[in-house]
Amino acid sequence: MNTYLIDSHVWLWAASEPRKLSSKATKIMRDPDCKLALSMASVWEIAIKVSKGKLNLSSTDNIDRVVLNVNADLGVSLLSISLEHIHHTHQLPWHHKDPFDRMLIAQARTLNIPIITADPHFKAYSIETVW
Repeated sequence: MNTYLIDSHVWLWAASEPRKLSSKATKIMRDPDCKLALSMASVWEIAIKVSKGKLNLSSTDNIDRVVLNVNADLGVSLLSISLEHIHHTHQLPWHHKDPFDRMLIAQARTLNIPIITADPHFKAYSIETVW
């Protein structure tokens, strides 16, 4: 079974605007033989954007419930942040400045899994990206 880490925007698009997903991303996300993971870093990023008013979710009063419901609908599991992941962010070159994306890159490198993302900055790192 192949495992894929999904970027925050991919998760949001899959939940509310699936037409924005590439055909390759859509195929992977619909494949029952593919395991999808959403980093807790992405959940944290989404929560911050909601609290700043930069992102609207269907129910902003209980973001954890929204995340769990969407994950259940999409077949996505949550990926915890480990000390190894945190340590690995320290070793990354500064091609990308976003701390949440840097965590996703560290997780993908540590776990040796691809990231589904439309962000071109991820290509500067030695990780597999899918779009």
